[in-house]
Amino acid sequence: MVHKSRKLSAVLVIAVVSGFVLVANGFTLKESSPAAPGAIIEEDESFLQNPRYESNDELQDLLARLQKDHPTLVKVHSIGSSLENRPLLVVEIRPNIDRPRPLLMPMFKYVANMHGDETVGRELLIYLAQYLVNNYRQDPEVGALVNSTAIYLMPSMNPDGFHRSKEGSCESPPNYMGRYNAAGVDLNRDFPDRFDNDRVRHIRRNRQQPETAAVMNWILSNPFVLSANLHGGAVVASYPYDNSIFHHECCEDSPTPDNHFFKYASLIYAQNHPVMKNGHDCNETFQDGITNGAYWYELNGGMQDFNYVFSNCFEITLELSCCKYPKASELPKEWHKNKRSLIEYMKLTHVGVRGLVTDSNGYPIQDADVIVDGIKQNIRTTKRGEYWRLLVPGNYKLRVEAVGFYPSQEVPITIAAEQPLRVNFSLKSYDADEGDAAGKVRTHRPTPRRRPQNKPTKPTIATTVRPPQTTYVREWAPQWYQTGGGGGTRSALPQQPYYYQYHYYDRPHFYQQPQAESQQPFYNYQQYYNNYYPQQRLYRRLENNRRTNY
Repeated sequence: MVHKSRKLSAVLVIAVVSGFVLVANGFTLKESSPAAPGAIIEEDESFLQNPRYESNDELQDLLARLQKDHPTLVKVHSIGSSLENRPLLVVEIRPNIDRPRPLLMPMFKYVANMHGDETVGRELLIYLAQYLVNNYRQDPEVGALVNSTAIYLMPSMNPDGFHRSKEGSCESPPNYMGRYNAAGVDLNRDFPDRFDNDRVRHIRRNRQQPETAAVMNWILSNPFVLSANLHGGAVVASYPYDNSIFHHECCEDSPTPDNHFFKYASLIYAQNHPVMKNGHDCNETFQDGITNGAYWYELNGGMQDFNYVFSNCFEITLELSCCKYPKASELPKEWHKNKRSLIEYMKLTHVGVRGLVTDSNGYPIQDADVIVDGIKQNIRTTKRGEYWRLLVPGNYKLRVEAVGFYPSQEVPITIAAEQPLRVNFSLKSYDADEGDAAGKVRTHRPTPRRRPQNKPTKPTIATTVRPPQTTYVREWAPQWYQTGGGGGTRSALPQQPYYYQYHYYDRPHFYQQPQAESQQPFYNYQQYYNNYYPQQRLYRRLENNRRTNY
């Protein structure tokens, strides 16, 4: 606590249970920080004054003002719309927001209000966004976190459900009004599942909600490293898997290959929460405040399993309060309970090993598999050749494999809790004629190539060259096309040189398919079908990303 002789110009409002901060008129006096032990840092928490729940329109205005006040630090995105056409807003926070993300800066996300009547997480993310930008320059801890992490906050995944919910309702109504979206669908049962067969996948594909599809596309389009999904109705940190091969209703532990990290990350959040760490709240008991999702109760189609199975992102579920929609006056207390946990969990984005995977010429290799010996879950590189492998402190062996390249050497690494380790890999192509050893670990950047000089060329005389005549065939052409309907203009096309602006049915002989496929049309029906139906294209990407080693 601050010494009694110290004069505070502001009036003391509340003292936090942990005893190391004082809050005065929305400003927090923190006695120490990792950067400067013993120093007092005044934190801006003015957003806690006059607590209230923002409506969907007010939330949109609040985030727009935040972006206007901090144009180099904040950017608001809409990743899609709800069933009732409300925007799904995401706040991005990082320095130099108008420039591309720096190489190897990891991406972190919080998603809240997936169930519309579970509102504590929604308000905590609004508070967190304001806390980070208001204290970016005055708190070294916040500044270091924001400078090194691309932070994405999604306050409400289910704005339609929130619009239907009622403040002060601690339990969902019998018809689950507000919990579900406008179509009456539980969004946390609407994601593709690792155990889905073809029939179930087809059903999910046809019934999938726009909120789910937008979040799926967002996850698959960005290389998120770590995430958490904020819920209410209990106080516990839950980690995947949410279901098991036995499909028992509960009490069946279903660990992932990265079970050690998930337990470690869940404990980081729980042990920094004054209530969650005890494991006793809401008439339920959880050892150390954490639980495996399937052991608690089983569900299919959950978002945290989707992140782990279909992308590189590790996600846990955070249940934050016994009352799902408490009175607004309780929100400052919930903020002080969760603030330290929210910050410490974000720091885990930097735990483990990261680096670049390139070819012998220094060009990035996309979709290379980063393999840790003993863990049956690989991480894939981004289109820029980046990778981030979350690991608990310890000793590991790391290697990289990519299609068309020789595998790398296995590299022993030691992970420390204090700082991330960086290991770059350079792979030799099968077609490259090099003398270096295959898979040499990169220690320096390659010398950049010189741009070729434009040499003057001799002027040429313009001539008209007639394209070579090629025999053309027609396949699967409609009757009116074969007979030259419409004035006979079509019948003249096969005698002309082949250009792409002509009909797809006209093509030269060297484009013909083998005899077994000769009845197929020239263009790919599936390709055009996917272009017109983004949902189908999204599921094709899911099949490419599906992990089979769970």
